[in-house]
Order: sequence, then structure tokens, then C-alpha cells
Amino acid sequence: MDWWPEFATILADGDAFWRADLPRPVAHAAFAALSADPMTLAEWQLATGRYFTGASWRWPDPIPRPDVATLTERLLRSDVSEILVMDLPSRIVAASSPDRFPTCSSLPLIHDHVPTSQSLLYGLHPCWQVVFPDKALALWSDPDTKSRARQWAAHGRNRRRVLYEDVIDWIVARRCQDATIPSQQLHRNWLMTSHPGLAGRTPREVLFEELSVINRDLEYQQHAWVVRGGRPPGVPVDSEAYRASPPAHTELTIYHQLVRHLIEAYDETFGEASSGSDTPEEIQRRTSWLREERQRWWRKPLPGYDGEPPEALVDCERRRIPITMSPEKMADCECPICRAMADQGPMFVIVDSSPFEEEDFAFSLLEDEKEWREMRELWEDSHS
Repeated sequence: MDWWPEFATILADGDAFWRADLPRPVAHAAFAALSADPMTLAEWQLATGRYFTGASWRWPDPIPRPDVATLTERLLRSDVSEILVMDLPSRIVAASSPDRFPTCSSLPLIHDHVPTSQSLLYGLHPCWQVVFPDKALALWSDPDTKSRARQWAAHGRNRRRVLYEDVIDWIVARRCQDATIPSQQLHRNWLMTSHPGLAGRTPREVLFEELSVINRDLEYQQHAWVVRGGRPPGVPVDSEAYRASPPAHTELTIYHQLVRHLIEAYDETFGEASSGSDTPEEIQRRTSWLREERQRWWRKPLPGYDGEPPEALVDCERRRIPITMSPEKMADCECPICRAMADQGPMFVIVDSSPFEEEDFAFSLLEDEKEWREMRELWEDSHS
């Protein structure tokens, strides 16, 4: 790729960095790999596989690093014309030509080190900033800036803790107070009531706060699967991108089913005895039972999802791997379109509605209540 201008490129993760002169298409792919939310050089290198097929690019070995600002200043004092510095901890990119690195765009698939005519899509998290080097140096002088990625990860882990752990304690506590509240209303109360562990926001609000970002990445991964003719790499299960992953559409609808199941399973098991004079020991017993019930449900096949349990489906989305239906299931479907597609590649599972969509806005996959009401009116008019 001698005909492409080269970028003096640096990638830093807080512990080490690497430096290389990259042709523009490769520098663009290196930048696009930030869409996988890597926190380390190793995670970033795995993410670059989204945009390469055939012979892999040989990335330099990492070097124990000085401060990223120092590295950038050295480049500015050198005779290089194009600079690209990507700092994972701060989620800041310093570029001599920021307009060449849009945070949401397309780029060519690189096969055997050569750009092809096939295009792939990418989109970085909105918290990433691409700025001129002097602006980056000013931002890096703020100590809080250097921990933006860690703050994002801590928030994501806390979100999952509240959604999957605190909900258990909340259901038991509310049922001990009042066993007569209908399950639908209790479910709604959980979603629509502000929670101290979420800085006063509601569980529903945090379910939606990064939904469009994760859905977009999964959609682009679907596109990449088709273009590449095979599954693109996901994110490691030991990465912060996995541990702090926001729920995507499939997990969102599964989450609604989980919470409703937990409430109804609790009521069926403990019934009217769930309120009144419950001792701390009894409350602890019921809480432990409900956690075990959550795990049982989490591992059972879920109807309508190719026999997969919720655990496997959510794991796929957290790893940024699109959920597919097996060719055998597609061929078994009576729909002629599905049968025809069974021989043409993967069929992606796309969830566009919640099983409780009609009950209340709280259970909708739409974030805006006005939009939900308008859709409800259209549906009612078409079925009247």
C-alpha cells in the first residue's frame, strides 16, 4: 500500500503503547476497532480483526510507556505530517486531520493487507472525542479525563448489579410489605421508580441509556458477517466491554420476562404468607430461593429462540456477536422465505417487541411514551 499516505500512529492503554507508521486504510481500521470499547492493547488488537481477513496485520510489540501527552508532543516536534494518537483510558483520539476519522462511518474490508471494494461499518461510543493534538494535550492535563473509560466501566457494572441483583431484594421487600399488589403493577413499579443505586434514575432509564449504541454495533456486526462470509470477532468475556455491557434489544425483552417470572414465581411459592411478620431469617431464605429461581430460569430454553436459554442469548449480545437461527430451524419453518434463506447464509434473530408491550408503556421497547401511544392507536385502529 505504498500509494497511501502514512500516519504516525500510537495506541496507549495506560500501561504500554505501540508506535507504527500505518497506511491510511490500516490506520482507519485501527481507529474503527475502538468501536469494540477496548481497554487494553490486547483487546484492541482482537477488535482489529473485525476489519481484516486473510493474512493478519503484524502489529508491533507493546512498549512500557511514558505519558501519552509526552508521546504526542514528541510526534509534534518530529517531521511527520500525519498523526494519529489513540488513548484508551481517556477515550480521546488526537489526529492532525480529525475529519479523516469520523466516529461513525464506513471503511473498506482489508484482505491480505489490501483494501477491497467491500465496505464495513463502524460506530464509536459517543463518549469518544477526536480532536486536534493541541486540544488533546489540553484535555489530558485534566486528571479526571484520564479515567473516563474506567468510569464508563464502573457505571456499566453497577447497572448490571442493580438490574440483576438488587431487583431480587426489591421484590422480596415489596412483597413483605404488601402481597396484594398485582404482578403487572409491581413489575411496572420496579421499572419506573427511581433507585438510589442508579443516582436517582429508574431501571427503565438505564436500560435505554446506551441501547442505541449497542444495537448499532450489533447491526454493524451482522453486516460484517455477511460481507466477510463468516462471523466477525466479538469481545472477550474477561473484558470490561463484556462485564459493563449495556443491554441490547434481545436482553431488554428477556429482562422484562425475567422480572415478571420472578414476581410470579415468588407469589406462587409464598402466596399470602409473603407479607406480615417475616423474620430476618425468613426474608433471607426467600431471597436466596429467588436468586436460585433466577438461575434456573436463566438456564432453561426460551420459547421462540431456537431452543437457546436466556443465558446463551444474552452472552452473545454482550460479546457483540449477532444471534442467529440455525439453518435446520429455518428449513423447518413453514415460511417459504425462511426456507429459501436457509441455504443463503445466517438468519439473524431480531427482536422488535416485548411480550408485555400492550400492557403498559413501561414494558415497551420504545423509549418515548408519546411514540408508544401513537403506535398503540395505529394498532387499535387497524384492528377495530
